[in-house]
Parts: sequence; C-alpha cells; structure tokens
Amino acid sequence: MNLRDKFTVIIRNSNNAAKRVVLANGNVDTERIYSVTGQNNTVSYLHDFTSADKIREEIDTQADIALDDTGSAGVGSIVMLSRSNGSIRSILAHLRHNPRKIARIVISSNDVSLFKGNLTIGSNVPFGKPTLKEIAIDDYFSTNQFQNDKVIMDFSASPIEWNDMLYMSIDVPSASANDVAAEATISVEFAD
Repeated sequence: MNLRDKFTVIIRNSNNAAKRVVLANGNVDTERIYSVTGQNNTVSYLHDFTSADKIREEIDTQADIALDDTGSAGVGSIVMLSRSNGSIRSILAHLRHNPRKIARIVISSNDVSLFKGNLTIGSNVPFGKPTLKEIAIDDYFSTNQFQNDKVIMDFSASPIEWNDMLYMSIDVPSASANDVAAEATISVEFAD
C-alpha cells in the first residue's frame, strides 16, 4: 500500500485534567451564527464554537473541545497546531466533502499514559445517537518497536472512512505535576 496524504496536528494540554479532543465532529456544526437585529436590517455574526457543547448534546457526553485552529475557548489551556499544508478547519472541511480511507494513525506523546486510553469512533447518522466504539490504543503498541513514545494504529486491512458522518476523539492527559504540558502529535495517513 502506498501512503500518500497525511494530516498532522499537535495538541498540547496544560490543564490539570485530561481533555477529550474531538478529531472528527460527525457532521455536528461546531460554529454558531448569532443574529443581531438593528433598526433597518439584521446582521449575522459567525461565532467560533470549539467548546464542544453541541457535540456533547448530540454524540459524546465526555467531549471537551473540538479540533480547530482557534484553540481553547472556554476549556483552559489547549493549543492545537496544524503541521500540514492548510489550516485545521480547511482540512476538516475538505474531508467532509471528499471522503478518504484512513490507513494508519500515528500517535506520539511526551506522556505515555495517553497510550493507556482509547480512540473513540462512531458514525453520526441523523436517525438517533451513534454507537461509539472504543479502540484501545495500547493494543497497537508493539513490544518489539524501537520507540516507546509512539504507537502506530494500522487500519490498512480494514480502513476507516473519514467522511462527513465520522466521529473520532482521543483523551489527551493532563499536565504533569511540574506543569509540563502533555503533548500529543497525531498523524492521520490516508490510503491512495
């Protein structure tokens, strides 16, 4: 299999609690439009909505923040950086309209407790709440691998489709006792 396109994001959590970061929002609108009516007209303002309230209502009651360029509105100190060609928002919009098969997800972290957690996935269909599936990250950790700060989740035998209905989240650990932010680098690699 030839791996071609890759989407990489770095997530830093300096909170004193772990945070569930929504990587794919299952077609839940994480932006809200507010209208203000003046004397002669109505003006609409776009408001970034990254605290995941709507995702908690519709999909996952544990969601803390949706992946976005704008950072950590209302959630404390979470920083998200794209290491890909394009903003996080533009890549997510592209994937909603141009589904791709996920071949591998490579996760590295300065806090190996992340690997004791799960990758949560599901498909958000408009006919009720989705069934969420927990995939244990440490099931993909090989004792024969060279690095212990990285896990390669290989889905090439049964790829997951990143489409407009995909919901996917991961729990990023809290900052350490000496206030070192937990950092996770997540690379999603797509099959040709």
